[in-house]
Formats: sequence, structure tokens, C-alpha cells
Amino acid sequence: MEGRKGAQLTPAPVAAAAVVKAVFGSEGLIREIILRLEFPTCLVRAAAVCKRWLRHASDPDFLRRFRERCPPRLLGFYFQDCPPAAAIRARLRGPGARHPHPPRWRQHRGRPIHRQGLPRRPFLVRNLNPAAGQHAVFSPLHPTRGVALLPPPPRPTFNRFFFYKADGGEDGVMALELEARRGQVQVVTLQYGVWAFRTRAAIQLPYQLSATGDILPPIHGKMYIQNVFGYILVLDLADASFSAIHLPDRVRTTNFRLSCGEDSGLSLIRAEGFLLTVWNYRTDNNGLQAWVLVADEICVHEASNSMEDVFVVGANDDAKFVLLGLARSGALVSMHLRSRIEKLHHERFNDLNLLFPFPFMMTWPPVFPALREENDQEE
Repeated sequence: MEGRKGAQLTPAPVAAAAVVKAVFGSEGLIREIILRLEFPTCLVRAAAVCKRWLRHASDPDFLRRFRERCPPRLLGFYFQDCPPAAAIRARLRGPGARHPHPPRWRQHRGRPIHRQGLPRRPFLVRNLNPAAGQHAVFSPLHPTRGVALLPPPPRPTFNRFFFYKADGGEDGVMALELEARRGQVQVVTLQYGVWAFRTRAAIQLPYQLSATGDILPPIHGKMYIQNVFGYILVLDLADASFSAIHLPDRVRTTNFRLSCGEDSGLSLIRAEGFLLTVWNYRTDNNGLQAWVLVADEICVHEASNSMEDVFVVGANDDAKFVLLGLARSGALVSMHLRSRIEKLHHERFNDLNLLFPFPFMMTWPPVFPALREENDQEE
């Protein structure tokens, strides 16, 4: 009896080993297994197994498939209370549902600064000495790393800071000054520890430039300035010139936000009632630029269910995620526009019109480890 039982069990480990060898020996199956990982962080860990897995995980075609299946997630957001010198509060949440503790609000004082083309990696500029115009850049996500001091700008009115992609692909810092009475904008950049004047542009406007909303970080040498008068100002940093983009005909209120990414271009997200509409500003084959309707009548179910209107209070760089405020309850809702997945955040805000949120996303593309000679194993 025992011999017969042993004879039946002996082939099982051999068969299992053969199956494992067949699976891990198949290039196609390995790619399909790695493709089903949940987060880019898991993809980096898988790439550290061996050189063969790294080759699969870092392949551009594979990364394109992975992003389509698992788009970068919203990690959290910062928001700035009015007035602009008020504290920045951070909502930090892990990428998955494995974290049993609710995210925490953290208080930080400063102005937000972002670089376009990154997943809205959050940095703040803290005004250390208002009289001397001394500022410092720091990351609330890594408070123990300290701050990087900035030299005083030419004038205290240079008080809007941006990251930009400098020559050679390095991150640069830019400061912007709005002169409302003259209808003029001046831009200085930090070069070798010294502020240098880069652009000075003026435009004749029927209204003062001070009546502006969001100013998007520079992208492809242009900055987009939102205002409340029915058009968008475009500052061309190379030509030191202004131009204007009229809003889509259906946009007749200020309940909208702009978004601009290196690949996606300029987008506009508008809310009316509990419905959203998205436009993208594109150039056609004849070189003509116009707004193109991308998505219409996107229902915000959290608002529809409670019969509330929504306000668009923020969007990420490529217009994939949008932050919405519920008019009556003052709650925040985040939505992934492509999948229409919504998430209700239970915090309440008294005045959503004075809320300036800055969402930030999971880093993409992932940064893979470099191979070492002593650890350059194929298996």
C-alpha cells in the first residue's frame, strides 16, 4: 500500500518542475506575467530579478502596453488656501488599498512649484525672509532632506516660481513677474546661482493682467495664462511675444481648468451642473489650430446622486485626472477621465472657489536599476 502511494506521488514534483521550467522558459509567458503586475514599483522589483526580466520590463513596446493596462495612479494632492501665503496642506495616500490607516493632512507653508513633464512632483518655495526676498525650495514628501536656498530675485514682485527643462535636459528654476498696470510680464531664470533676465513681453489688454487664474508651467517654450475674460494668454518665451486663444463657444463661465502636458498638449475641462466636457487644442493638417471636443457629458455620479453641481478645481498635466468640488457639501471628488472611476474624499471645504489643488501622480516611466558587472546574471 505504502509503496503504491509513493509511486503515485513521485512524478508530481517532477511534473511541477517541468511546468515551472516551461513557463519561465517562455519569453511570451514571462512578458504576460510581468504585464499583470499592479504598479510601476512592482515592475521595477521584477526587473531586478535578472537581466532577462529587466530586458522585458524596460522594452518600450512592453511599457506602452503596461501603461494602457495600468495607467499611473493619483498618489495625492496638495492644495493652497487663500491668501497665497497661507499653509499648503498635503493629502498623502499609498498607491494601493493595503494601507489600513487613513492618509494624513500635513501642514507646510510656501508656494507650490512644479515642472511640466513630471508627474506633478510636489515642491514648495518657502519665503524665508520677505524683506530680503530670500526663498528656499523643499519637498514636503522628504522633509528630512532640508531646503535648497535660492538667491533673492531682482525684485520681490518676482513671486511665481516654476521648474522648466533647461538645455541638456536639466531642471531649471524660473521666476515670473506680472506688471498689471503696464500689461507686462517679465521672466528671469536661475543660471549658475544668478538670476538672469530671459523674457520681457507686453500686450495691450482691455483689462489688467492681475485678473488672472492659473499660470501653467512652461511647456515647449510656452506658458498659458488663464483669465476670466474669455480667452487664454499664451506667452512665447523664445519670441518674447503674447498671443491669445479664445475659449470654446460653449464655455461661458469660469467653471473650468486648463491642463497641459508634453504629449497631450493644451486641454480644457469644463463643468456644467454635474456634467463634464473636455476639449483639446490641436493643429490640423493645414496648420490651423482649433479646439477639438474630446469627451462630452461625462456624468459625475457622486454629484448626480446627491443632486449637486460640481466645480472643476484642478487637473493633472495630461488631463487624465481631474479634481472636482461638490457645490453644496464642499466635498472633493477625484475622477480618472478615461475610465470614469470616481473617488469621494470626505474632507469639507467652505469655499471651493478659493481652493487651488495640485494633484501629483505616480512616476512614469519607471526608473530601472543599472546593471553591475558582478551582478550581471542572466537568470
